[in-house]
Amino acid sequence: MPSCFRLQLPNFFLKNMDYSIYRKDVEFVNSILHIRTRGLVLYQLLLTISRFLFMSYFSNSRLSVLKLTCHPETCSVQARWSVSGLPLHTLLFHFYQTDKTELYKIYDVHSTFYLASDGRISLHKMERVMPSDPLTLPKKTLLTAALVAIGFGEDRPALNFLSSPKASHKL
Repeated sequence: MPSCFRLQLPNFFLKNMDYSIYRKDVEFVNSILHIRTRGLVLYQLLLTISRFLFMSYFSNSRLSVLKLTCHPETCSVQARWSVSGLPLHTLLFHFYQTDKTELYKIYDVHSTFYLASDGRISLHKMERVMPSDPLTLPKKTLLTAALVAIGFGEDRPALNFLSSPKASHKL
């Protein structure tokens, strides 16, 4: 079962999911939006709507499986995954920037899939979502780079261009 998730989850935005691994009476508990549904048709509808909303909100949206573990004692599969992308409204306001890596948003999600006795998924719990801070690299302006090059800043000894070694011996 975990290998099925490892193949299907990353392609969530690209392909339709295989719903044969779910029971007809699958229960979906989304504690983020406080939604609780029962039935495969409603589950498919909610996943299709959420895929549409993510694709409408994000440019270059991507789903990554971060960790996937199987727990036979509780008959569950736990998945930690993240959705990342560039929000379209920030793209519209920052179209002039060439480096848009700091504008990407990442949301971490933890899901638990409970298996029934027949091996199909009977309950899907989406338990938490955490927005992650994108990786930001310190920016160096032209002035900062020039100051570092001549020795001011970043724990480098300053270069003394104004005095010559001969002038320091005369003092």
